[in-house]
Amino acid sequence: MNFVTYEPNKRTANLNPEIRISKSGFMTIAPVFVEKQFKDAQYAQLLFDAESRSIGIKPASPQDMNTLKLSIPKGSKSKRLSVSGFLEFCGVKLTKNITCTGEWNEAVGAVIIKV
Repeated sequence: MNFVTYEPNKRTANLNPEIRISKSGFMTIAPVFVEKQFKDAQYAQLLFDAESRSIGIKPASPQDMNTLKLSIPKGSKSKRLSVSGFLEFCGVKLTKNITCTGEWNEAVGAVIIKV
């Protein structure tokens, strides 16, 4: 028998500018955004524009109001936050996980996605 040891978290980093939202209420920020905009951020503010159905994810500091704590999954270069209450506030109900292409908006200071 020739056993091979499984090495967890040795996958290729996602280089796409994406934000993933799971139906269980977690938002994951892709490494490309973490490296440029969220590298030192420990918190984020969430913004919602009902007219365009756009969500903004803005890096924040602990002193800022209305923030959510960012976490780093073990062995990952992405960051994530729990957004189930925010999705409920926005009236967004997910039946499956979604991936949205994000774009940095300098004027707002946030990554913007459309849901």
